[in-house]
Amino acid sequence: MNSWWKSLAVFLTGLLLGGAAVGFGLHYYMEHRVNDSGNPEHILNRLSSQLNLTEGQKNRVAALLKVNAPKMEFLRKDMEKKSHVLWMTFDTDLRPLLDADQRKRLDDMESKWRKHKAGRGENTADNGPVTEGK
Repeated sequence: MNSWWKSLAVFLTGLLLGGAAVGFGLHYYMEHRVNDSGNPEHILNRLSSQLNLTEGQKNRVAALLKVNAPKMEFLRKDMEKKSHVLWMTFDTDLRPLLDADQRKRLDDMESKWRKHKAGRGENTADNGPVTEGK
């Protein structure tokens, strides 16, 4: 294989791994930082304490949240579904690039991830931080 093809292979591998890292980072952020963001009461309490809202302002903000919070929850769930599909596609594309030992190690990583999520009381249907489907 000439050096041009090797460079292309290294570039594509880096691109895939970089995409996986960004995806994992977004997944982590969504799991840990956004959990309470869809809770209208939590949002109202936070805005109220940070902005010193008056009772009148609290009532108006509560009305806005009543309208907009369900829309945001729908978008969050939709994005979660689309993200899952992307991870499944990534897994399908990743596995043929790995040798048998690497696939075994990936399976072990995913198993540890499922145990980690189960320990936190989360859904363990997905396979892990690297991939979500086989």
